[in-house]
Amino acid sequence: MNLTSRTSYEKHIDNQEQFKKLMPILKDLTRDEVRDLVHLVRNKNRELSESKSLSNTLIDEACSDELKKRLAKLSEEENFALKNRYRFDKTTMKHADKSKMPLD
Repeated sequence: MNLTSRTSYEKHIDNQEQFKKLMPILKDLTRDEVRDLVHLVRNKNRELSESKSLSNTLIDEACSDELKKRLAKLSEEENFALKNRYRFDKTTMKHADKSKMPLD
């Protein structure tokens, strides 16, 4: 599994979740704050020199907790699946007839 590469659908879902978190903040902005935000968004993607653009990207990635959050979420899902598998095996094997089970 490669955590750095994601499908376009996974990126889309992440963008939706981030937008849902922003909505309560955006609805309370004043007219001047909206103008400033639009200015920031338009100018952030403006063409910069390659080195400055790379520096900004690296700084944004270094300050972000997204990788840690995704790792924690994957770990939680895996542990939940392992727990459920163990529980299923225990409850199923509890009622299995041992004489009909093949030996390894």
